[in-house]
Order: sequence, then structure tokens, then C-alpha cells
Amino acid sequence: MPKREKRVIATSLRLAIIAGACRIGRALQLAYLGGPNYTKDVVSIIIWHAVEFCSTMVCIGIPICRPLTETG
Repeated sequence: MPKREKRVIATSLRLAIIAGACRIGRALQLAYLGGPNYTKDVVSIIIWHAVEFCSTMVCIGIPICRPLTETG
């Protein structure tokens, strides 16, 4: 496998690690759901979920778009 392809896949795996860290951050925010203001407490969980979802989608998209960037 050429070095360029290895770098692309390694970058994708690094983003997967970031997505995993976001998943842990979201799980840690679950402890704050017992408060009196449920609407305010759930906002941080939604933000962590959105960041995790976006980083996962980028992580998936990098290897899929790789053939489009190849030059000959």
C-alpha cells in the first residue's frame, strides 16, 4: 500500500479516536440530567452528540472520497 493511502487511513482513524472521546464526554454529561431544569441540562448532551456524529461522518467520508483525489 502506498504511503499516501496509509496517511489517509491513519488520519481517518485519528478522527475515530476523537469521536470516541466525544462519546465519553457525552456519557459524563449524563450525570447532570437529574437537575430541576431538564431543558438546560440536555443541551450539553445534544452538543456532544452532534460533535460525535459530525466527526464520525468525516471519519467515514475520508476513505470513501479517496478515489476522487487520486491522480492517475
